[in-house]
Amino acid sequence: MTISYTITQDDYVRFNLFHMKNSPSQKRMVLFLQMLFPIMLFLLFAITKPSGTPVFFWAIVAALSAIWVFVVPRSVKRSTRRQVLRLLREGRGNGITGDYTLALQDAHIIETGEFRRTEIPYSGIERVVHDDACLYIYIGSIVAIIVPFSAFKDESEKQLFLERIQEKTKI
Repeated sequence: MTISYTITQDDYVRFNLFHMKNSPSQKRMVLFLQMLFPIMLFLLFAITKPSGTPVFFWAIVAALSAIWVFVVPRSVKRSTRRQVLRLLREGRGNGITGDYTLALQDAHIIETGEFRRTEIPYSGIERVVHDDACLYIYIGSIVAIIVPFSAFKDESEKQLFLERIQEKTKI
């Protein structure tokens, strides 16, 4: 089975955001950032023993801490998007964006792009996941083949593709 598709900058950004959202280490980093400001304020409160500080001041601090917890994930997402686009603009995007062909062979997958051809044995596939627009065939902890769902003629072709990969990889 062979499919052809185009990877755009948006697809690549989507993959990075998907990975960030689903990676345990990235989740811990965002949680740490979310809790850093409130914990620092709590420690400041505990150390200074604010007996003379108006309650109104601490209510504002608590409100800012709560807002911070909700703002951090959006801020990290926006920052990641900007950073990925900046990195793509630094080079010519060779091997990242462009036209690709993906062929499922008996022993391996062959991914062919304008600047590269890669053969990946099925044993090298770590996991296959998807979001609402793309399929991600992970071949490393942070490396995946991105296959937009637009590569498939219809839902049945997509399901057949997924079944063949699952059959070969046993994952």
